[in-house]
Amino acid sequence: MYKILNNYAEVKEFISNELKSLKFTTNEPKIKAGSVLCVSAIDHCEASIELIKLKRISSSFALIRVAYEAFIRGSWLINCATAEQAERFINHGEIKNGSKNIYTRDLVKMIDDKVEFNGLLTNKHDEYWTILNSFTHSGEVPLAYGFDGSSVKSCYTEEQIDEMVHVVTFVSTFSFMALLDICDNKDALELVEKLKLKLSPWHLTKQSTRC
Repeated sequence: MYKILNNYAEVKEFISNELKSLKFTTNEPKIKAGSVLCVSAIDHCEASIELIKLKRISSSFALIRVAYEAFIRGSWLINCATAEQAERFINHGEIKNGSKNIYTRDLVKMIDDKVEFNGLLTNKHDEYWTILNSFTHSGEVPLAYGFDGSSVKSCYTEEQIDEMVHVVTFVSTFSFMALLDICDNKDALELVEKLKLKLSPWHLTKQSTRC
């Protein structure tokens, strides 16, 4: 089995355990909806890892965009959406500014500016969005790694799987931190520091290799 899964397991266990202890008392629909989506993102991330364990790599990677988009929409609702925009999204599934559609990269930029990620989220989005789309929509990347020249089989390398697990970890941890920002727990900042220790050095120092 892939060694990196042992590292992820420690982060997953921490998030799963602490998620149960988070308390929320808000009545704001946008905060409630955003929380639901961030928790869904974490669930999708865990499912993606379970699929890797089953050696269903293409199915695992196809879930990553779903998880990422749940996080982006959840974080946008929590941090950026007006009450009117949130109501429109909750009741009609629309993300708009007036009559104009707001696209995923626009949401990412809004979150980046609001939460002061200093461009980190936008950079990650630009780096991986095309690949995530290809996995989810059966594009050129899964085609390239689903055939070895003579037979249909998974040809993903351990390095490529390692990188996608890092993306899953990024989505899962940022979703959890979005929840920490709005919970009522007094030890939320302490939990952030504990999470950073779980991530360092294996995740925080990772350099992209791209698929």
